[in-house]
Amino acid sequence: MFLSEARKAPPAAIHKELNPVFRPFNIARTAWGMESLTNPVNLIKAQRPRLPPGRDRRLQRRTRNHRMAAL
Repeated sequence: MFLSEARKAPPAAIHKELNPVFRPFNIARTAWGMESLTNPVNLIKAQRPRLPPGRDRRLQRRTRNHRMAAL
């Protein structure tokens, strides 16, 4: 993803692009004991967009009654 595309992309898409790079470095540091290894994604972390908060969906009483009746 180019920088011009990243500015238009939603935050989740940018995180999906960066995670394949981010994760192996963290595994190498923690599981393999390579503490001196620096993760290049952390260097650009200030530029990574924040993800919006997750959805909080609660089952409505009417929906619950409808589903219970279907059982």
